[in-house]
Amino acid sequence: GGRGGGAGGRGGPREGGGTALARDGPGGACAGNRSGSDGSDSAPREGDRIFQRPEAGARSVWPRWSPDGRTVAFLRDTGGSEHLGIWIVDRDGEHEHELSAAPGVSHRDLAWSPDGRTIACVANHGGGFGIHLVDIATGVRRGLTDGSTDARPRFSPDGRWVVFEAYRSERR
Repeated sequence: GGRGGGAGGRGGPREGGGTALARDGPGGACAGNRSGSDGSDSAPREGDRIFQRPEAGARSVWPRWSPDGRTVAFLRDTGGSEHLGIWIVDRDGEHEHELSAAPGVSHRDLAWSPDGRTIACVANHGGGFGIHLVDIATGVRRGLTDGSTDARPRFSPDGRWVVFEAYRSERR
């Protein structure tokens, strides 16, 4: 088993983010602990080939398929610090790169835009956990909220809006 699915609780960085299935794509991606090292795996719907994403001393969690099913975004902690960076890997597990890294910053709650160009996430960039948009092509980040305790961003079907949970005492 993994560290718990994203369905319960507020989705802190210790939760694995559960399973992500491609709607029309090649299979599923999940966070788990099959080999004793937390990692993200992907498997085709048919056959028995599984691509594991663990790296020695690293923990990979919260996998999310891109809308076109060609890539998976996931979070990775490479030093045991719980500072989870955003990583991208192709469907076959061959080409991966770190999309967003900043010293001392942790990410969580990934969501792809419908066009696959942007990832919405929660990050503690500049203070509390706020909603950020990260450009897939450049890795450039844009903050949407002031960093209170926001969670679970999701794009509208047309990609024009981002909804999220907000834990604030003041009314906006």
